[in-house]
Amino acid sequence: MRTYQDAKIMAKSLRGCLDVRNVSLPLSECLEIVAQQLGYADWNILAAKLITRPAALERLSCSFCGKSQHKVRSLVEGGCARARLASESCSFICDECVALCAQINAERVGDAKELTRSEASY
Repeated sequence: MRTYQDAKIMAKSLRGCLDVRNVSLPLSECLEIVAQQLGYADWNILAAKLITRPAALERLSCSFCGKSQHKVRSLVEGGCARARLASESCSFICDECVALCAQINAERVGDAKELTRSEASY
């Protein structure tokens, strides 16, 4: 659960599933159920917790390449603990940038090994 909107979408989905089964609950009761499922006493407490999350989490994108969370397979967040303490935002990296970094590091380690071998032959 990342945003206030995500919680509301869950409640609307729950309401829709219940309607199909001929169980009619108002959205407000579905919001309360979602809050309790997520371990909160009520909707007001959950909503307050979600609203305090950094606004950057609402539209997630890779901090390196800028691709949206919807255009990559996975997105890893980092620095969010610091962001809650300061006015900084969270950082994110996508699977594609992680793979690129791994490739660059592998090439640099390979170059370093070649350099070490050539120095050892002197």
